[in-house]
Amino acid sequence: MSQVDSIFIFGDDKTYHESWVKQWPKIKGVFTNIKHILGILFVINIDPSKSNTPFASIIDVSYFKSGEEEVIFSMHTVFRINDIQAMDKHDRLFRVNLILTDDDDLELRVLTDRIREESAGTGWYRLGSLLRKMGQFDKSEQVYEIMLEQTTEESDEAPIYLQIGSAKFTQGQY
Repeated sequence: MSQVDSIFIFGDDKTYHESWVKQWPKIKGVFTNIKHILGILFVINIDPSKSNTPFASIIDVSYFKSGEEEVIFSMHTVFRINDIQAMDKHDRLFRVNLILTDDDDLELRVLTDRIREESAGTGWYRLGSLLRKMGQFDKSEQVYEIMLEQTTEESDEAPIYLQIGSAKFTQGQY
């Protein structure tokens, strides 16, 4: 079974099949109810004529020698979700069809520009502000705490404490 990474067994008699888990390491579990399992298969469609995003096949150097078609992409590669399809009657397995965005994707540029406008500042301050606006208050606070540790001037601490206080106020922690 070199081409199979994981096997999940679904059946009525869990105790009968549990011994299989001990015998074969690729069997990851025995289940009597599919509600606990969710699987997603990502299918990526790439048109190299529309994008300069670097990507490369790594079949020859992959850890998995099973013939899987693995591709590595450069950092910050963006994909558009084309559609999502249920692959089974229980709606627990899904196929997500992705398309590599074009270099001149107008909608992506408008979205990026809007995020830049709404997140004030630069660098770490911008990241903290964006996380706070997204409701990720704990992560935002972590970013601001790192900024406080790196701050050498006392006068630079006030705007950081203001952001932490604003996040706490929004959460009702005052």
